[in-house]
Amino acid sequence: MAVVAALTAWFPTQPARPAAPSRASTAPLAGLQEVLDRRAAAAARGDEQGWLADLDPAASAYRDRQRRVLAATQVLPVERVGFQVVGPTATTTPTATTPATTATSSTSTTSTTTATTVSSDSARSTTPPGTLVVDVIGRWALRGYDAEVASYPLRLTVRHSGTSWLLVDDDDPGTARQLFDLPRVGVRATPDGLVAGSADARRLDDYASALGAARRTVERSWGSGARPPVVVVPATTAEFAALTGRDAARSAEVGAVTSGLLQTGRVARGDRVVINPASWPRLGEQGRRIILTHELTHLLVRASTTHAVPQWLSEGYAVHVSYAGLDVDPRKAAPELLATVRQGRVPSTLPGDGRFGQEVTSGAYDEAWLVVEHLVATRGEPAVTRFYRDLGSGMPAEQAWSRLGTTPDELLAGWQQRLRDLAR
Repeated sequence: MAVVAALTAWFPTQPARPAAPSRASTAPLAGLQEVLDRRAAAAARGDEQGWLADLDPAASAYRDRQRRVLAATQVLPVERVGFQVVGPTATTTPTATTPATTATSSTSTTSTTTATTVSSDSARSTTPPGTLVVDVIGRWALRGYDAEVASYPLRLTVRHSGTSWLLVDDDDPGTARQLFDLPRVGVRATPDGLVAGSADARRLDDYASALGAARRTVERSWGSGARPPVVVVPATTAEFAALTGRDAARSAEVGAVTSGLLQTGRVARGDRVVINPASWPRLGEQGRRIILTHELTHLLVRASTTHAVPQWLSEGYAVHVSYAGLDVDPRKAAPELLATVRQGRVPSTLPGDGRFGQEVTSGAYDEAWLVVEHLVATRGEPAVTRFYRDLGSGMPAEQAWSRLGTTPDELLAGWQQRLRDLAR
């Protein structure tokens, strides 16, 4: 049994700190920014009347959802809420990209990295008469957990009432759903991190109790994190899909996802580990620990590095850490890979980034794990961790390899021989 996740090299198209919108793009929306500023101030005060004041009175379902959103922001340590108008969207249903996510399989040594279209409650195909769809950048942070504010795309349907703007809905595929969008939010704050979500109290308690051991395992290998982690536990697969931008029907084997905002030269912002309720109950205690440790490895690495590394390193290292203290036999954990080696089909290259796709398949991830296992066996775990930090800091690859004391060609040859030995 094995479980994996990845540090992706994909970066979001939505800027984290966008420039102010041009006068041309916002001229038809004069006054809308003031409306959103009032809502942000109301959220900071916990003022429900102010939060709902600029919503269309006829939009009863939207008002109910927004009432729950405000309640969630008061239960969670939400701070620095803000909204910035970008301008009218070019179409009512354009594709929206989410921040980078990584996913962990619950049943095999596999993982996926995704940059996918955001799911929402339903897709809007037409704009209601008299309304306009507007792109907005939302911002928020969790006090004590997020070093910086992260941004997310928000697509609002609005209409002008004659004197001001009214908000009609945000139910558009261009809106990236957030933790506070869950229908109800319970919170478990522990010294080791925050567990929050719409799952029942028992499940929140289970994840909170498992968090400490997983975090300590990761920190023994990587070092202490500056901020405690956040684990999100939705109650349904539909909520999981909405939070992660994944297809619910294709996510049954995905145990968990790490999602956040990545930009070259900056550490990740707004990282969350999101648990898939469909697969998690099928795991035993050890499987749950492996998945949680794996995801926390990615979360901690992303919080302390600023550049993408090869996927084989990020994937393989996370598996290596998640197996710490366990007697894992590669012959049992990667049987398909070793079967192909017995047939004479030894990989001719280190696993390339393109092989780590959205589908949960074991091949590339098993290979990545055994590449890192070989590196640890020959160079030592401290050296491999330093190598990862070097590449993650933007150090030129040639210099990082030199500090590691080997070359890609030497690693490939040694790994191939290790596979042959295991296959016997």
